[in-house]
Amino acid sequence: MNNETTFFESSEVERAAVELCEKEAGGIWVSGRDVLPTVPSTAEFDVRYAEKSILGLAGGLLSLTHSYIILTRRGQDSQCPPAMTFQYFAVYFGAQAILPRLVATPEGKNLEWSNDSVVCYTPSDLTQTAKDADKERWMVSIVGTCSGDVFNEWCEWVALYEKRQPGYQLWDVWDHHNARIAKKYIEGSKCDDFSQRSLLELSSLGARLDTQTVLYQNSFTLLTQEPPRLLDMSKPAEALEVVSFYEQLATLLAQDETRKATLPETLRTIATTLDKFIVYERATNTYHRVILSSPYIRVDKLYQRMYLPWQSYRLLGDSSAASGEPEAGLLSRATSVLRRRLPDVALSPKLRIAIRVGSIVVPIVSVVVPTWLWTGAPEFAAFYLAGLVNGIILMPILLLAYGKCVFPAKELE
Repeated sequence: MNNETTFFESSEVERAAVELCEKEAGGIWVSGRDVLPTVPSTAEFDVRYAEKSILGLAGGLLSLTHSYIILTRRGQDSQCPPAMTFQYFAVYFGAQAILPRLVATPEGKNLEWSNDSVVCYTPSDLTQTAKDADKERWMVSIVGTCSGDVFNEWCEWVALYEKRQPGYQLWDVWDHHNARIAKKYIEGSKCDDFSQRSLLELSSLGARLDTQTVLYQNSFTLLTQEPPRLLDMSKPAEALEVVSFYEQLATLLAQDETRKATLPETLRTIATTLDKFIVYERATNTYHRVILSSPYIRVDKLYQRMYLPWQSYRLLGDSSAASGEPEAGLLSRATSVLRRRLPDVALSPKLRIAIRVGSIVVPIVSVVVPTWLWTGAPEFAAFYLAGLVNGIILMPILLLAYGKCVFPAKELE
């Protein structure tokens, strides 16, 4: 058996990439640095992160978005475009971006991939040129500013991005759905990944990015508790495992012959059917076996915050910092555990009032207790000392846990 991995004809992919970019308000496929502008070092730009709801009602319910990086000129420098939009997407978006075509050969079956990706540059602000009916689907945040020098250096990075990330990779493989605390085995290559990496690159080059606004991204995370295993396609048994998996997946996603499965249907199928997944990485041309752990895919966690190094997570409602585990982070985790393990009634309004009253009354009662209890019965003294400690220490802790800390850091739960 001779199973190989092949790709669409490059000329066909390039033609499709050019056509797709042209549909983005006259956009240009970033085939090299020469198609991007070079601006004066004195130029200044506002850096914006934009996202648009996609895939209709189902996409809206799952918070599925497509993201962009938009730079708008500050001032009237005629040597700079007034606005520029950068984005990354699959040339052939849909099932073919995550599922190869199986081509029969005399020696076996080849897996033909069409998950090519493209970086597109549009010399305008797409949020401004959108149709009025579409504008309500956009959300735009100003992230900061950058100079002309930083922009020119960043364009060098943009020009090489497609070569470093030649394939659209929908899947992230982590051991936890929360990006901040997860161990990341395989990272995706999607529009949001390009946008986040762009912001990180701009920041490292010296852009003044300082927004404290929470930015969000889509993460299609396959959950596992063990490192993925690299499969050797030169070994017949492992090559057969890869081919058999994609045959099974193609069968599961073939709802009928008249239409292809949508992305929400694909996610639901994986989350309810498969306990193993094989992830293909185009950049290294490798296949990885992922043993999924329940719930396989958190469909309710497809849309979550970006963690950006200049942001203060305490101010943004995330008690844990970007590095280390400060006191607030420990408190967040401790109270989170309390809330999960104690009965739901502990969160009732009446009990919260009782806790507040008890934290005040118990110490007072303990202090003014009749003197004869202390002098005539030592065992009562010990009892009341215990009550005093309980009132002074335990009650305020519970008050903190249930009074103020019905907190926003629910991602840790």
